[in-house]
Amino acid sequence: MYKKDIFFILALLLIIGLLFYVSLSRPTDHLKAIIYYENVIIDEIDLTKATPRTFSYPQNPDVVFEIFPNHQIAFVASNCPDQVCVHMGHLARSGDYAACLPNGFVVRIIRDFETDSHPKTNEADIIQ
Repeated sequence: MYKKDIFFILALLLIIGLLFYVSLSRPTDHLKAIIYYENVIIDEIDLTKATPRTFSYPQNPDVVFEIFPNHQIAFVASNCPDQVCVHMGHLARSGDYAACLPNGFVVRIIRDFETDSHPKTNEADIIQ
């Protein structure tokens, strides 16, 4: 290989690494955690304004959630047999979700357009 080829490959890898780093380190958007129980929304939490706390819901107090100081939420305890929901870890980005199917809970992270500079539309976000 020529020195030019090696230099080009290293420069390309550096650019890819920088883009990856910038995408991970950008400030969080206004994120909202939507919590469902049996397919019904029971709570909406603005993660950018929420204070760190541990909580559960009366529908099943054995399922415990926690909001962390870095605007993340997670299942921290559950009485389900497989514990998949707990092992999903922290949810922090738009599109992240975790489910405790035996107990009927789902947590989904969405971008909150009402607090962003973009106007909220009432149109469904689907492809027809």
